[in-house]
Amino acid sequence: MKRILLLFLISLVGFCSHLQAQEVEHRPFAEDHKQWVYDHMDFPGKKIRVYYTDGDTLVGTQRCFKLYSYQQEENVEVKYEGAIYDEGKKSYLIASGETEPRLLLDFSVAAGDVFPVGDDDLRVEKDTVKASNGILYRALYVYNITQSQQKADYETSEGWWIEGIGAISPYLTVPTYFSPFDHRLLAACYVDGKQIFGDETYTLDIKNSSPVFKQSGMVDESVYDLSGRRVMQNNKVPGSQGNSLPKGIYILNGRKFVMK
Repeated sequence: MKRILLLFLISLVGFCSHLQAQEVEHRPFAEDHKQWVYDHMDFPGKKIRVYYTDGDTLVGTQRCFKLYSYQQEENVEVKYEGAIYDEGKKSYLIASGETEPRLLLDFSVAAGDVFPVGDDDLRVEKDTVKASNGILYRALYVYNITQSQQKADYETSEGWWIEGIGAISPYLTVPTYFSPFDHRLLAACYVDGKQIFGDETYTLDIKNSSPVFKQSGMVDESVYDLSGRRVMQNNKVPGSQGNSLPKGIYILNGRKFVMK
């Protein structure tokens, strides 16, 4: 009997150790060269909205990353959205034309917590884990108490937040906006050209769309190696006087090519 009890305790310790190994580390939301691709299904066809960071800046003493957006199908100028930064498990936006930070995401909360974001009170319905591209992410299912009081029964006031990715909602900078009538949702997220998150419900052409970085209407023709590191920008190899790459396989605009 003692031997059986001992084996049970050993297996219990092993099981607990397995659970601890599954713990998900905090992941940053604000990073340089990060891109969010939003798929908007609408008549007569598909539209794609892209948000991305490009370079850092100081707002007062706070180091931030500059956030831009553009509509992929329309030939319009890139819009400067503002600057984003993380502070602990909270993420903030200093919107264009504003000086005070606005809370975007709060992952210091847990299931059952009620907390304010802007003028809305939110409640965490679920605190769980989601997997995407071989990465485990902490995920919160958030219910907007304030908006729910102003909507009809058939409307929704809840949606997912993914730590390090943002809100799976129509707008990156309005993470508390949830609506069944706006079909633009986050399809994929990239860092330095490497996809780190993808929604399996979206079509492959959206998930595998080339991560294009645009500034003032120009496309960044950067070249990356298979590890996602940038090895050439504006036809120049960083730290080199030349513009030739060594032999190998590289990625340009989401497509692989071989340098012989």
